[in-house]
Amino acid sequence: KQWYQRRVAITAGIPMTLDSKFADRLDRYHSEKPSCDILKFGAELAEDYKAYANHILANTGDLVRDQQLQRNGWDSVIKNLDKVASGFDKRVNTFKELYNSFVAKKEKSTDCDSALIPLL
Repeated sequence: KQWYQRRVAITAGIPMTLDSKFADRLDRYHSEKPSCDILKFGAELAEDYKAYANHILANTGDLVRDQQLQRNGWDSVIKNLDKVASGFDKRVNTFKELYNSFVAKKEKSTDCDSALIPLL
């Protein structure tokens, strides 16, 4: 394989509709005899490659930034897990205290009712 074919194969994993068009244009560029028109064509091809590389670079930067924000978000969640757990424990303990108080009052009420029944 020629050098430009290897380079096109490297970008094959990147979703791009222009891959085959770039390969065809490279083949045309290398098959033509040197002339002013073919030099202009090569310069345009180089500009297109540069634009595509800039597009990939911008998308990669966005992806990295998104991954960093996601990691920072998960770091915050993990750091606050202790606070969440202690808050949950407090609510559970409050619920248990209220429930035990309710059961104790209900037992006293039942004891009072059972003591009144013989008097009636």
